[in-house]
Amino acid sequence: MSMRPLGRVLLAAAWLLVGIGQASAQTQITDATVDELLQRAEDAFRRGRADETAALLHRTSDWANHIRDAASGSAKPAEDLAFAERIYRRVLATFGRTLGADHDHAGSALRGLASLYIDQQRYAEAEPLLRRTLGIAESAPAPSDDHRQAAVARVVGQLGQLEERQGRNAEADAHYRRALAIVDKLPPRFRNATGKCVQHYLRFLRANNRSQEAAAIEARLIR
Repeated sequence: MSMRPLGRVLLAAAWLLVGIGQASAQTQITDATVDELLQRAEDAFRRGRADETAALLHRTSDWANHIRDAASGSAKPAEDLAFAERIYRRVLATFGRTLGADHDHAGSALRGLASLYIDQQRYAEAEPLLRRTLGIAESAPAPSDDHRQAAVARVVGQLGQLEERQGRNAEADAHYRRALAIVDKLPPRFRNATGKCVQHYLRFLRANNRSQEAAAIEARLIR
């Protein structure tokens, strides 16, 4: 298995290794460090520590998110994106062996992998991931209905991006409007949890000569 350090991808260990104890000032993300974190997640599951397992798997997804987002500035972006995809897939496989493939925390890896596929124009692969994530968001346990609706809006907005990238503006508009309708009903403190679905819709409207609609939405949401 490759031990190649991921180019410029260096993250502070205090941010990366939640619940793993003391570490050096920085950790290079390699297949070996991913192996270690996933093994710790499986070990925690065997000890009956489901919350720790979920946190470790979520953290590993965050590694992949960071790698994906940093790839454009990397010396080897194609290799880094392939590495991020591999991490997402391994996280999802570990969910399947432990907490279940449709555990609510699996949504982070599913959304991240879908974003990677959208950026690579692999739309046919992205859509089923987002549909699956939406099903999880709609049915998984949540601290409150507001938490659940924020998660749903985030995924629906991502479906809007998927349709927009394929030139399906009517379908994109429908998804964005659904996400916006959810955001409109949420208390302001939950709106950050919806991701950038509103910002993407505002950009979409302006790109389609609908600036007045965008301005009206902005004015309504900042009241």
